[in-house]
Amino acid sequence: MAKVISIANPKGGVGKTTTAINLGASFAYAGYKTLVIDIDPSGAASIGLGLNKEEIRQGVYDIYKRQDGLDVDFIEDCIHSTSMDNLHIIPCNVWASEQEEELFLMASKLARLRLIRNYLNKKYHYIIIDCPPFVGNLTVGALAASDSIIIPLQCGYLSLKALNRLMKVIRKIQDGMNYGLKIEGILITLYEYGTNVCIKTENEARMVFKEMVFDIKIPKNVKLGEAVFNGKPVVLYDSKSVGTKAYLQLAAEIVERDQVL
Repeated sequence: MAKVISIANPKGGVGKTTTAINLGASFAYAGYKTLVIDIDPSGAASIGLGLNKEEIRQGVYDIYKRQDGLDVDFIEDCIHSTSMDNLHIIPCNVWASEQEEELFLMASKLARLRLIRNYLNKKYHYIIIDCPPFVGNLTVGALAASDSIIIPLQCGYLSLKALNRLMKVIRKIQDGMNYGLKIEGILITLYEYGTNVCIKTENEARMVFKEMVFDIKIPKNVKLGEAVFNGKPVVLYDSKSVGTKAYLQLAAEIVERDQVL
């Protein structure tokens, strides 16, 4: 059965999509069949995995727009290959502001991603959902369909404040829509060793959230940004970079936890 992990944070620029792409690729690199679902209207995860508009048949927009139910053939047509054999993606095919507004309205169908999960449970080991950088129906629907959430935390005071807001949303979902939703972990991103801001952020996060904070930190690494420009996960762009090693370690930590349970 697939494990569904949402990557979410209401603050933009924290490494959310970078984490969705590269954690998914790290699972795939380790031999686990992995699907990324891009529900961020910016489509950044789709771009970062090398898809262009002309290649996309159907995607998240069509999943929410479809009126006559979701069947296997339709869902399969929404799934696209990437440059890695074990890594697939359902892209967010929103090309105009009118479509984006429509998607937000259609996102009130909160059970849509849960239905997708039911169809794909036996096909994948991991399903990663890249959420938008705000808390709305798209994110709520993703969390309702997920086993766990990873929260990227960029070093800085504002990121800590946004984290507190998200925790309140998670508790509401746990109390109502998804009792089994767990916090997979808080992932410190864009970390610069030796800087006061990063040290203070990490210390406060570990003091408040304790074991929720992953041991591994994602360093600020130019190769992570370059890989996105080239439409590749960093493990294919530069397999020896510190960014690659960090995401491979993160994937290994999650897999090890899952095997213990």
